[in-house]
Amino acid sequence: MKYKYLLKNYDRIVNEIKNPPIIFSNDLVPFLIKKSSESYFIYQVDFKIINQDVKYTAKKPLHNLHPDCGKIRFKPSGTTSTLDPHIPIVLQDLNLSKKDVLCNWCAKKKCRLYILKNCEIEDLTQENRFFLYCCQTLKKENDKIKKANKERIYNLNSKNKIEQHIHQKQQSLENLAHSIIKEINPINYKQLYQFSDNYNKTDCLKITYIYLEKLHRFIEKEYRNYLNVQSNIPYRSIFIREKEITNKLKNVKSALLNST
Repeated sequence: MKYKYLLKNYDRIVNEIKNPPIIFSNDLVPFLIKKSSESYFIYQVDFKIINQDVKYTAKKPLHNLHPDCGKIRFKPSGTTSTLDPHIPIVLQDLNLSKKDVLCNWCAKKKCRLYILKNCEIEDLTQENRFFLYCCQTLKKENDKIKKANKERIYNLNSKNKIEQHIHQKQQSLENLAHSIIKEINPINYKQLYQFSDNYNKTDCLKITYIYLEKLHRFIEKEYRNYLNVQSNIPYRSIFIREKEITNKLKNVKSALLNST
C-alpha cells in the first residue's frame, strides 16, 4: 500500500510563515470575504463588583474570523443586566459610539459583555489578515483531511492495513508538531496557546500547531483501537488527562479522609 502524505498543505503554510511570499495590501481580502458574510471586531469587557464599586477590564478586540471568537456565546438579543448603566462609560473610554456598536451579554458569564463593531477587511493590518488566512485555510484543510481519512479507512479491509495507515498518520503529525514546537520554542505548554497582539510569525506558527493538534486528537478519538501506543500524544491531551486525574485524586483523598 503506497503511503500518501497527509500534511502537504500544512507544510506549505509553514513555509509561507517562515518565508513570507510577497503579498500586496489587498491580496488576501477576497479570500477572507468569502469566509464570512460579516466583518466585525469583538471587544470583551469583564466587570468586577468590589464593595459595591464596579470596575472593568477590556481586552484588545478580535476579528470575528479569529479562532477564539468561535467559542463566544451571546445571551438572547435584548437581554438586560444590572450592569447596563455602566455600558455608556465603557463605550466612552473605548472611544466607541453607541450608534456604531451592538452590545451583547455573555451566555456563560453574567459579568462579561461583548461589544461588536463593524469593520472592513481592508482596514485590518496585513499581519492580521495573514494570521486569519492561516486560521481559515487550516480549518478547511482539517475538514478535508478528516473526510478523506474516513473514506480511506472505510475502504481498507483488514485491521493490519488500518493500523499501518493510522501509524503513518500519527508519525507525520508527530514529526511536523515537533518541528513547529522547536521553531516556537515555548517556555511552557500554555504559551503554545497564547497569541500576541501583533499577529507575528510566532502567532501564525502557534495557530498552525493548534490545528495540527486538533487533527492529532481527532485521530486519537476516532481510531483509538488502531493507535501506535508508543506514539507521543499532543500536549493538550496530556493536560486533559492530568486535569481528569487531579479531579479524581481529590475525590479519592476526600473519601480516604472521611473513612475509618
